[in-house]
Amino acid sequence: MNTLSSPRVVRVLDRLFAEADASKPAIDAVVAGTDVSAMITSRTGNREFYGLLKEIPLPVSRETGALLYALVRDEVEGRLDVECEPDELRKLLIAPE
Repeated sequence: MNTLSSPRVVRVLDRLFAEADASKPAIDAVVAGTDVSAMITSRTGNREFYGLLKEIPLPVSRETGALLYALVRDEVEGRLDVECEPDELRKLLIAPE
């Protein structure tokens, strides 16, 4: 079992994704009346777009989150592997059940 599948983390992630779903109307309200596609593809418009949304959490998908987790975990594991024995590393990276 990795950290993402531990019951405590699953509960937190479910809550955060529910909050993200609830924030969608706020995002829609902030960007109402703007040409979002033009803003995010423009060199300067993307700063304006994300500036409008700076107070609203912008979540990633579950799949993107899992990818980011795997990349960070691989990076941490690569760094710590030199300094730790494999069993010690496993204890650091794997959440207790």
